[in-house]
Amino acid sequence: MKAHITYILTTMFLSVLLSFNTIKDQLLFEAKSVSARPKTSDPKEKIEHVFKFKNQSSQSVLIEEVRPSCTCTTPGYSKEYVKPGNEGFIKLSTTADQLKKAGKVEAVIKTIDNKLVKNFYLLELSYGK
Repeated sequence: MKAHITYILTTMFLSVLLSFNTIKDQLLFEAKSVSARPKTSDPKEKIEHVFKFKNQSSQSVLIEEVRPSCTCTTPGYSKEYVKPGNEGFIKLSTTADQLKKAGKVEAVIKTIDNKLVKNFYLLELSYGK
């Protein structure tokens, strides 16, 4: 319960922080919010989405942390610095029953560049209708 409250407060803080961010986003995502449905009726079917992005800044960017809103979600991401103009990825994986139960899973992404500038991004994987 304590972890859940901490996550909610962190998400609220980051939402406010993101709304005041006037710096141009370093990463340009193809999509920040997607919906997915299972292909079978198996509740344990793996649901995953790869969020692709391009580094549109003049600095190399490192993904420091990917924090999903649910422990049922496993993140994967580019581990090395993404150079200017290059592409990287963030993958969120869960099961069909967990995604349906939660309705959506969000992930807070924390990045840092060569000049120690930090940015935050919010990605969402929701259960499609």
